[in-house]
Amino acid sequence: MPPKRKAILTRKHLLIAAVIILGMITVGWFAGRFPLARWAVRRALAAGGLDHATFQIDSVGLGSVRIANLSIGSAPWLTADGVKVTFTLGELLDSRVGTLRFEGARWTVTSRDGLIDWGYVPRPRAGTGTLDLRFPLDLIEISDSVIRVVIDGVPHDLELAGRIAPAGPGAIAGQIDLVALGRAATLTAQVQTHGPRLTVDINGHADSLSRGAPGPAGPTTTAGSPSFTPDARWHAALVREQAGSPMRVNLDLTLDSISEEAAGVQIAVSRANISAAASVAEGSLSTLTATISARALRAGDFTLHFTEITATKAEGPNVDLDLAATGDGWELPAAHGRVRWETSGDGTEASPSSTTFTTSAQTDAPVSLELDSAGITGLVESVAAAARVQWGDSGFHLLDGRVALNGGSLQAGDLAVSDAHAEAVMRDPETIEVSSLSAIVGDGSTISAEPFTWNPGTPRVEARLNMNNLSLAHWLPIITSKHATGEGRVNGTADVGIDWSAGTVKLTQLQGSLSAVPERGYIQVTDADALGGLLEKQDPRFATDEVMRGVRDKIIAAMRDFAFNKLTVELSRQGDHTIALTYLSGFGRHGKDPQGLNLTLDLHAQDSFVDLASRIAAKSRVRKAAGKALDEFFQETPTQEKQ
Repeated sequence: MPPKRKAILTRKHLLIAAVIILGMITVGWFAGRFPLARWAVRRALAAGGLDHATFQIDSVGLGSVRIANLSIGSAPWLTADGVKVTFTLGELLDSRVGTLRFEGARWTVTSRDGLIDWGYVPRPRAGTGTLDLRFPLDLIEISDSVIRVVIDGVPHDLELAGRIAPAGPGAIAGQIDLVALGRAATLTAQVQTHGPRLTVDINGHADSLSRGAPGPAGPTTTAGSPSFTPDARWHAALVREQAGSPMRVNLDLTLDSISEEAAGVQIAVSRANISAAASVAEGSLSTLTATISARALRAGDFTLHFTEITATKAEGPNVDLDLAATGDGWELPAAHGRVRWETSGDGTEASPSSTTFTTSAQTDAPVSLELDSAGITGLVESVAAAARVQWGDSGFHLLDGRVALNGGSLQAGDLAVSDAHAEAVMRDPETIEVSSLSAIVGDGSTISAEPFTWNPGTPRVEARLNMNNLSLAHWLPIITSKHATGEGRVNGTADVGIDWSAGTVKLTQLQGSLSAVPERGYIQVTDADALGGLLEKQDPRFATDEVMRGVRDKIIAAMRDFAFNKLTVELSRQGDHTIALTYLSGFGRHGKDPQGLNLTLDLHAQDSFVDLASRIAAKSRVRKAAGKALDEFFQETPTQEKQ
């Protein structure tokens, strides 16, 4: 019997065995790849704190899995059309994967009543309470995705792309590209833990997108929301000292060259800066101090040279504000106010979401006004205002409000207004009730309006004016273009109507009367030639008839210094002229034969207040500048004398 041959394990045998084993593994993998891939992906997601995950395994390769219809969270905060996962066998056994590539993902962040829900919250390390930043992967890549920010039920989508990866022990770094409001923004961030201390540093900048360039069309926003699109730079630092303690947030933001249209109004800002320090505890903003400053701000025809606002969060949903501003010919040195907000509705079609802001403000220093080109200067000692504004699906709406003005003064040429007071209440957007409106004009004259109602949607208003203690010494030179002066006081009332629909202030209605109280005083006509020309123009016989010429001379002589014991004026409006039908009874105070006269003069008076309002309107660029003042005293005035 021949001896047995000794078995020899050659390289050929090893290669055949390896191929057989690899084949068995491959067959086993492809036989059970879907259950194994589902188990591995779910284990990796759970290790990263991504609970309540549902998904479908679309395809499985030797080193990758493609997932479809990913949804994470009981009320899903993260969804994705597709996710590609790459891995090695060792990574799977270690509950890890290599990369996650998200396509068509949507991360939903909600904010309601000041509380923010980010959806994902990293888990604390067992036994330490510190944040666990050990992601079970090497890289996250995001493309064609959005962050949906839902503020009080109103959604806003920001297009998203980027990369996030571990940056060493206890650290994560990443770069995110956002497209929103016509800008491409790039953020770089690093999150790091040192024991219980958590720090987050974020830097970013946003630049304009070419309006004709291909790419995303822009965000999904609610109609009526403003679309500010500045070039911006910012830095944010977030620090939490230990688990459970508040998060401190510091933000510095610079906005350059804002130029956009919002709600049909062109908005432009040269530069704006925002600095804020806040504290967030349990998802709620507990403290906040922010300073906002802006230079060269223009909204339509309204211009601000500079403004600064400091906001401080008070108890509950309240923010206290301090404000200072300067504009084109005016200055607001200091004011303070408060804003409170309340949210209603759940954002559904049956219950639309809306936020109501309740505001109040009070000036802390006089507000000054100086319009050089219009020859107007003024001052307001104090202004107080309050309003309720609602923001919802259809934009901003003013619900109601009130305003009170005290200690106003104005100087425009010879016209001086002082101690002005006004109070008004807006019951609804179509009804403003003016309960008080008064001022001292000139030398102790008081003009006040009885309570009236105005619809701000119409460019006209009607009211009854009470006039007391009007000084002839002050008013006669103004309404007669310095053709006359005098001494005495008059009182009266007048119903007036004002219209500014054509861009200038126009007196459309005037009906009233004035009378001297007490019934004595004097009037001095300083331009005898003008008075003589007036009489001759009214009745040519004053120039041609010898008898009438003598009467004319006596009237002129008497009116050079005329003492009256009765004076009444009937006011009315004829076309573009104010008619003052004036009755005088008295006598000339000088001459050898003082002339006693009873005169009725039909005068065209100068509209001083209308002229003032038109100058203010012109300075405010209300369509077009106001016209010149109306006819001067005694221009085209018929006269009838009684002797």
